[in-house]
Amino acid sequence: MKVSHKLLPQMAFTAIKKNHKDFFSYIFVGAFSVLMNYILITLSFGGVLEQINVRNADIVALLIIFGEVIVALFSVIFVLYANKFVMRKRKKEMALYEVLGLSKRNISVILGIESFVTSSASIVLGVITGAVLNKLAVAFLCRLMKLPVPRGFIFSSGSLLGTVIFFVIVFMICFISNVCTLRFGKTTELLKSENLGEKEPKTKMVLLILGLITMGFGYCIALNAKNASDSLSFFFPSVFLVAIGTYCLFISGTILILKLLKNNKKFYYKPKNFVSVSNLMFRMKHNAVGLASICILSTAVIMLVTCTSALGLLGEYTLNNLFCNKIVVYKDPATAENFDEIFGMTNKVLDESGIKDAEVNSFMCTYVVSRNEDGNIVFCSTDEVMTNWDDLVLAYFITQDDYNKNFGDSVDLEPGQVLVSARKNNYEGGEKIVMYGKEFTVEKPLDDRLIKYIADPSEEILAANIVYVVRDEDVIKEISSAVGEEDCDKIAKVIVNGDSLTDEQCDDLCEKMRAASDCTVRNGHEQKEVFVSLHVGIFFVGVFLAAMFLVGVVMIVYYKQMSEGREDMKRYEILYNAGLTEKEAKASIKSQVLLMFFLPIGTAIVHMIVARTLLMYFFKVIIFVDESIFNAAFVISCIAFFALYALVYKITSSQYYENVYGKRALNHSL
Repeated sequence: MKVSHKLLPQMAFTAIKKNHKDFFSYIFVGAFSVLMNYILITLSFGGVLEQINVRNADIVALLIIFGEVIVALFSVIFVLYANKFVMRKRKKEMALYEVLGLSKRNISVILGIESFVTSSASIVLGVITGAVLNKLAVAFLCRLMKLPVPRGFIFSSGSLLGTVIFFVIVFMICFISNVCTLRFGKTTELLKSENLGEKEPKTKMVLLILGLITMGFGYCIALNAKNASDSLSFFFPSVFLVAIGTYCLFISGTILILKLLKNNKKFYYKPKNFVSVSNLMFRMKHNAVGLASICILSTAVIMLVTCTSALGLLGEYTLNNLFCNKIVVYKDPATAENFDEIFGMTNKVLDESGIKDAEVNSFMCTYVVSRNEDGNIVFCSTDEVMTNWDDLVLAYFITQDDYNKNFGDSVDLEPGQVLVSARKNNYEGGEKIVMYGKEFTVEKPLDDRLIKYIADPSEEILAANIVYVVRDEDVIKEISSAVGEEDCDKIAKVIVNGDSLTDEQCDDLCEKMRAASDCTVRNGHEQKEVFVSLHVGIFFVGVFLAAMFLVGVVMIVYYKQMSEGREDMKRYEILYNAGLTEKEAKASIKSQVLLMFFLPIGTAIVHMIVARTLLMYFFKVIIFVDESIFNAAFVISCIAFFALYALVYKITSSQYYENVYGKRALNHSL
């Protein structure tokens, strides 16, 4: 049949108008994906970081690029998922076009017009919204890094072109997929497409066993993590196994449970249970993957919100502990001559720069990589350190003369006595301790000043720093002999502080010290900037990923409620004719919708409870972690997500109810 070229566009626009809810949701998903990618591409490749003078812009850009790769991947998945939902309903409509005489080529033209309109609307809306929100994203980033917010909009033609090209390809893939569905699908099959999947599914025992094994192993790995080293080894294998187990158990386990309920005659042969169990069983054939996806994405959202909120709460705490000194000059390994050299060089540079009121502390100390075994400090080899960080201790030893010289004290230790400065271990005066087979008595515990001056605070993220003040060099020689001279390193260190020292003065002093000596010079101001850049980048990307996954959860829940409402409308019409009352139907709908609601979110929270300790240890690799603050962030994140998920459920269930009963359902509440 020959069709007028004016008729096909008219039919395409009529179809969009008729199915406006489906197409608008599809456009929303596409537009949201476009704006997320546009913002991240602009920030990472558009020169924005350089324009706003972000410190260590290369570090921040690298983290944003990593986030962009993940966002782009999930954007493709979400757009394809949304397209699949729209096409699932349109298959019957396409078949009817063919029955009425339109060729598959004509229908492909209609699909092409629809695809052009929806993709253009998504890209234009996404780019415009992204350009507006990009300003907010830049302002948010500047606020995190305490930089002035630039005026006006920041536009990058290259970022715009890259975003448009990427999504043109994505929407083209969707169009090709739709055309292939049409071209290779038989008309009779397309007409019956809405009724496919109605055979009672079978329990797939292989998947069930695989799910139990992978989930069990994943949980065991997470629960057996005891320290930060375990977290690095266990985190990703555990996540991978639990993800596989979740999909397998949702696909096979849900069907098994429903069949067991069906076999329970006392439970099954009641109107409410009969209808809900039957509906769920037939639906699970194509619904289980969606539920598992909701569960995995919900777990990811809770995890990201927990991490980003904990990072925000603990960032300042970590900053104050890591970079408490303005300038650190040291040589490792060192000799007495090295000590005199760097001490003299430091004072000379300070004098030449006219710095008179700086506080200078100098130490010559010995340190040993050790382990705390039930209160006994024992030597730990390099191989042990690489494989196990559990109870790792970096033990530093200085003489009482150095201690008295730097802190103006007058300690006079007896043989066998020590002073101890530690943050992660509690010591009491008079306590007996054993170090490398020799017994000592703690004369008194000290505050953490020695930790800040002598030890490297960054080491304490993974290990416990302990500084021991001993009587004299003879004690240090005894310890070196017990451990082995080759495993005891000496370090010469000079610390420069002062309230009046500005960041600019510290930068100038460090530059001069590096030029005057081959020793290592650490600028606390520079280290803070690197730390802030790294953690701001992680926090910023975490917020974007959490938002992306959250929209993914909302999208899948919405599409599930929409498609299931349409399917159930026909089922309930048949049941009404068979004598099912509206009250019984409502009770059935409520029970099955609540099950669909609680199953993914409940499983996600269980996943997070199991992973909490592993996640906390993983977090300790990058920052100081206060366990109570981390737990509070975890609980608040779970509650907040559950509340948001409940709101989504309330809104989407109203849509489901309307599909089943009509618009008057809006006056009812599930």
